[in-house]
Amino acid sequence: MGRITIDTARVLGVFADVHAGTYLAVAGENRVKTHGGLYDPRMRNEGQLEIYGRWAQALEVCDEFDVDTVLLLGDLTDGTNRVESGYGQISTDLEMQKDMALDLLKPLCEDRVVHVTNGSIYHESMDTKIHRQIAHRLEDGAEEVHFHGFAASLDLKGTDKNFIFGHEWTSAMLYTATMLDREHIYMKYAEALGKIPHFDYALGGHLHKFYHIDTGFMHLICVPGWKSWYPYKGKLRLYGRMQPDIGFVIIIIDDKNRSYVKPFVWNAPHILDEMKEG
Repeated sequence: MGRITIDTARVLGVFADVHAGTYLAVAGENRVKTHGGLYDPRMRNEGQLEIYGRWAQALEVCDEFDVDTVLLLGDLTDGTNRVESGYGQISTDLEMQKDMALDLLKPLCEDRVVHVTNGSIYHESMDTKIHRQIAHRLEDGAEEVHFHGFAASLDLKGTDKNFIFGHEWTSAMLYTATMLDREHIYMKYAEALGKIPHFDYALGGHLHKFYHIDTGFMHLICVPGWKSWYPYKGKLRLYGRMQPDIGFVIIIIDDKNRSYVKPFVWNAPHILDEMKEG
């Protein structure tokens, strides 16, 4: 039997939860200056350097797989952390945070089709739409940029695959797979009633974890993020469960409309909860 070769029709790179602007998340290697101050990459801690190493790896992987389309599923900036009066932020200047996000995203999106959705309200601005502005500024360098707001339904050209994606499908940390399976059941029910079209992929982020449910007829994927552990609502509760994944997902559709999901997932470094000697 001869060796099977794969001729790709489309290749997608799916990213979420960059959270630029906090010392707990990925930060680039270029100086970023705005009217609110200066970010110098020499300020990065060891954990950020490790995460950035993974980011650089992601750029190489996207090139190796000839990614033609990038999906950015929100929370690209960390926001002002208004509940804690800006604690933990490199800067609460949202202009600087947007610049920090773009420093990371522009090399990823160059010469590619890009789709952007909003993030969670907490990591947005109360006065302006950060992700819309980031999408607009990515137009300089990208092949195409589409901003979708809350969610997007996408009929992927050159394939028979349909996608629906947005930032958050569920906030359930304990039984995430159960909640994603429930979403699948209700989506198939609505499809049977003719209320929604068939979707081959449902994609989201928000949990900073990788999950993939493949039913044979539909893929439900929770995409990992680029931020280390932080105490949810200021508590150590579920410390082990809340340890995040760092990474992204490649989705390949071949010329026979077969799907291949390739996750690239790493353990997050410990920044806030770094081990000390004593």
